[in-house]
Amino acid sequence: MQQMISMPAVSIIIPTYNLERYIGEFFASLLSQTFQDFELIVIDDCSKDRTVEIIENYSRRFTQIQLIKRQKNFGYASTIRNVFATHANGKYILNADGDDILLPDALENLFDAAEKFDADFVCTDGYFLLDEPRKDEIKLKMCKGNHIESPTLEILDISEKIRRFRDDEVIKF
Repeated sequence: MQQMISMPAVSIIIPTYNLERYIGEFFASLLSQTFQDFELIVIDDCSKDRTVEIIENYSRRFTQIQLIKRQKNFGYASTIRNVFATHANGKYILNADGDDILLPDALENLFDAAEKFDADFVCTDGYFLLDEPRKDEIKLKMCKGNHIESPTLEILDISEKIRRFRDDEVIKF
């Protein structure tokens, strides 16, 4: 008799590049979630620091982590998400960054909201915890381009339709 593999409720996709300083905190916040029905797809974009080593340590301990190591640098996180979203098996995709920190009930709240309201797309507010010199740089980036920030939960079917945007394009509905 063949064993049936269950599909995770959420596929989390994160691109990484030289995030050794932050990736441990991301994993700690993710793995302490109250909602654990997820897979994590990490796409490393040719990091030159210890990012891959840290991810590999976590992936040995947690089976829901899949690491994909790029052979050539893409350079754009949105491009990486777009290309590798095809690896997602969940009903929903959560786009996050390797330097994000999720509150312990973040996945549960996002998933519950999507299910309760039959939503195709659920966004959250976020906070930037920055060193003082980078604040103006972040404000400038927020004023132009992509206004769909991560973490964002979207249903896999709609992900196909909206994931083809680039950071410098305006999305019109």
